[in-house]
Amino acid sequence: MWKFVIAVGVATTVGGCQPKGPVALAVPSNTPQRLDFFYSANDDCSSAGQTVVQVTTLPANGKAEIKFAKDYPAYPDTNPHKSCNKTALDTTQIWYTPNPGFIGTDSLKVTATFPAGAPTDFTYPIVVK
Repeated sequence: MWKFVIAVGVATTVGGCQPKGPVALAVPSNTPQRLDFFYSANDDCSSAGQTVVQVTTLPANGKAEIKFAKDYPAYPDTNPHKSCNKTALDTTQIWYTPNPGFIGTDSLKVTATFPAGAPTDFTYPIVVK
């Protein structure tokens, strides 16, 4: 049985968007894991569009993938879009799959460009157990 441990840092609002920006993630070996997802809502809770995410530094010991899906945002209570948490939005997701048999640390970096046009860099340190 594998243990998932996720430590999430303080969320940052960027261009009206709310990336979750985890600062540490433990993933099981040989298993794909979603690291993060990005979204942006209009005032009426409709999607403001897809966030463009580019992997700028590939993981040394695994594979990074960008996927698109509908998901529910996680705006904090202090964000004016918190009522949008009940509406599935277009999201851009970052997935990581460790190489077969790999145990240890890895990382990847991405640049996310939100619909409002603000590019932001994110680093994802990963511990594969």
